[in-house]
Amino acid sequence: NPPAAWARGMIVNAQGARFVDETLYGASIGLKMVEEQGGKAFLLLDAALRRQVWQELRHERILPFQRYPAMLAMLFGSRAGRTLPELAAKCGFDVSVLETTVAEYNHAATGAAADALGKGVGDMAIIGEGPYQALDISIDAKLEPLPTLTLGGLRVDEETGGVLGVDGETIEGLYAAGRTAIGICSNIYVSGLSSADCTFSGRRAGKAASVAVGF
Repeated sequence: NPPAAWARGMIVNAQGARFVDETLYGASIGLKMVEEQGGKAFLLLDAALRRQVWQELRHERILPFQRYPAMLAMLFGSRAGRTLPELAAKCGFDVSVLETTVAEYNHAATGAAADALGKGVGDMAIIGEGPYQALDISIDAKLEPLPTLTLGGLRVDEETGGVLGVDGETIEGLYAAGRTAIGICSNIYVSGLSSADCTFSGRRAGKAASVAVGF
C-alpha cells in the first residue's frame, strides 16, 4: 500500500485463513507468503473498503506507479462475490475456514479481543457487507506485479570483502559487494539496506583492492 485501505483488509491463503499481520512491511508479508503458503495469497475487501480504496486512488498524493497497478488489480486482478460463500466458491477457499477467519477478524476489529497475529485494532476494519472482493496477490499473479530480489550471495572475508572459495580461503583479486555478497539483509530486506550495504561493502572491497595493488 498505498492505498492504505488495503492494509485494513484481510490477507488470506489458498484455504481462506489469515497468516500474517497485513500492516507488516511488504518484504515480511512476501517472505511468509512464499516460504509458508506456497506463494499464494489473496487480499479480501468488503464493500466499504472497496469504496475507500477508490477514494484513496483519486488522491493527488498517490503516485502513478502506485495508482495504476492498484487500479489494474482492482479492476481485472480479482474476483468478487455478493456473499462470502460465493466468493469462496470463485476463489477455491474452504467456505467454513473463510467464514471463521472473518468472524475472528471482526471480533478483534471491535477491540473485544487481541488479534492473534498482532495487528493493532486501529489498523483493522470490520469486514461487513458485500459485495466482497479478493485480489490475487500471489507471486504468480498476472495483474498484481510482485517485485522480487535476491538476498545474500557469495561468502566473503569480513575484513576485506574478498570472496571465499569452497575451501574457505580467500580467492586472490576477487571481491564482492552489495547484493552479490552476504551482507546486512541476507535473510530479509528492509528499504534502505541495499544502499547501506553497498556503501559499506563497496568501500571495504575498494580499500582492500587498492592495498593489494599497492595504492
